[in-house]
Amino acid sequence: MREALTFRPDYEGFVSQFQDRRGLAEFHSHPELEFNLVTRGSAWYMVDDRRFLLVPGTIIWLFPDQEHLLVDVDPNFRMWIAVLSRPLCEELASNPEFQRLGELDPRTVHVGRLQSADSEAVGLLCRSVASSAHSTRFNAGITYLFLEAWAAYESASPLETGSDLSPVVAASLRRIADDGGAVRLSDTARELDVSESWLSRTFHRETGVRFSDYCNRIRLLRFDELRERRPHANLSSLALDAGFGSYAQFYRVYRSAHGTGPRA
Repeated sequence: MREALTFRPDYEGFVSQFQDRRGLAEFHSHPELEFNLVTRGSAWYMVDDRRFLLVPGTIIWLFPDQEHLLVDVDPNFRMWIAVLSRPLCEELASNPEFQRLGELDPRTVHVGRLQSADSEAVGLLCRSVASSAHSTRFNAGITYLFLEAWAAYESASPLETGSDLSPVVAASLRRIADDGGAVRLSDTARELDVSESWLSRTFHRETGVRFSDYCNRIRLLRFDELRERRPHANLSSLALDAGFGSYAQFYRVYRSAHGTGPRA
C-alpha cells in the first residue's frame, strides 16, 4: 500500500515514538522520507523482501519506493519515527553532502548501528523536536534533526545487509496483509504450490513467527482498528469482521495475547 502521510498544516513532517501496532498489519510505503531509531527491545523489519534485525542503537532509513513492514515485535520495543516531506527532502538534496536524501529508491537499505553517543544525541534531538510540535520552530528543528541523523548514520557501524526472504514467504506475507489475516495455511500452500509443512517451517525460520500466530496478530490488529471505529458494535461481529472464524477462537487468541478477555 502506498499512501501519503498527513502532517499538521504548514509542517514539513513529524516525529513520534512507535506505539500504534496497527501499523504492523501491511506492507506500505509513502512519498516522504522516514528514519527509525531503536531505543529499546527488538523487532524484525521487512524491507523490499529483505529481513533486518532492529536492536537498540539501530538506525534505518526508509525511502519512498521501499515497502516496509514490522514483524515479530518485542513487547518492550520502542523506537523514534521521524518523517520528512518530499519537497524538503529535495531541497536538502541540493547540497552534495546530503544528495542521497532526495533519492526515491537507493537500491539498498541504509541501516547501521550508531555509536552510543550518537544514538543518545539523535534520540534527544527526536525528543526535543517532538516536544516542539506546537511551535513555529518545528520545521527548523526537524530539518536539523534529519541532517544530524544522516551525519550520525554515515559514521555508524555497518550491519549485515539483511537476509533475503524466499519468494514464497514474501508472497505469503503480502497475501496475509492483503486479506487482513483471514487466510489459512492450507489455502496459501496450495496457491503457492508448496506443501503445508514446508511453508510452515520456512515461514517460521525466515520471519521468526509461526504462520498461524502471525495471522492471529494481524486479525487482532484489525479487531482493534474496527473497535475504535465502531465502539458500540457487538464484540462477536467485530471479531468475525476481523477475520476470526468464531467468537470462541477470537476469545482464546485475545486472552492469550493480552492475559485478559476483550470485555476487560
